[in-house]
Amino acid sequence: MLAQLLLREAGLSSRREPLALTDAEVNAFLAQNVQVRDAPIWPVRVRIEAGGVEVGGPTTLERLTRQLIGSGPAGLLPRSVGGRPVWVAARGRIEVAPGGRTEFQAESGTIGLQTVPVALLWRAVGGRPPALVWRMPRVVDRVELEPGRLVIRTRRARPRGPTG
Repeated sequence: MLAQLLLREAGLSSRREPLALTDAEVNAFLAQNVQVRDAPIWPVRVRIEAGGVEVGGPTTLERLTRQLIGSGPAGLLPRSVGGRPVWVAARGRIEVAPGGRTEFQAESGTIGLQTVPVALLWRAVGGRPPALVWRMPRVVDRVELEPGRLVIRTRRARPRGPTG
């Protein structure tokens, strides 16, 4: 996928049809190409729906408690409680700005079954992950979300002037 976008950006491919990726393909790409050290949530899973993307994954109750109220109170949790998995997720959209800057814009969050404000979600996981902002090749015009598919629309690459 990335190779196809880079070829289009370099003007080496005249293909214009959109690139479509399923949930499974996006998750496989993340698993193979993204390395996160000491991530509060891992592995991350992406679910694509019409008009929105959910990015989520498991963490533990102890880790959330430590981030929200400190390590002292978190240390009081019995291991059987603190080690329990909790699903944490953010739902939002993907915005592509001119120049290729792309960002996941969270609009809502959940911790377990509870809906929470996005600011509280980011605080609970130790801050907004920097991986939610990345560079796309400049040829990418926009990203559209359909049920189960992420569709990347590209524009023609601008011819590069002579170098020298």
